[in-house]
Amino acid sequence: MQGAPGVSAASKNGRNGDNGYSGNLLEAIVDRDNLNRAYKRVKANGGSHGVDGMTVDELLPYLKQHGNAIRQAILEGTYIPQPVRRKEIPKPGN
Repeated sequence: MQGAPGVSAASKNGRNGDNGYSGNLLEAIVDRDNLNRAYKRVKANGGSHGVDGMTVDELLPYLKQHGNAIRQAILEGTYIPQPVRRKEIPKPGN
């Protein structure tokens, strides 16, 4: 049984396997304008730090220095993200 292609395979082939999705989806996600909009929304919402402890105010200078390398690593399929921070949300009846 053959597994799904990795990010790098989808990027190289210009498509994501045989599911019909455009190979440009990843490029659209890491597009500079899209990332800038996302950053501005997080900043406006008073976003919290991630598992690395970096605040939103510390993020912009970091991205100016390392953003292109991170973007390239994502496109090449070599980027390894850190774990996501977990936040339990209490639900009624639990």
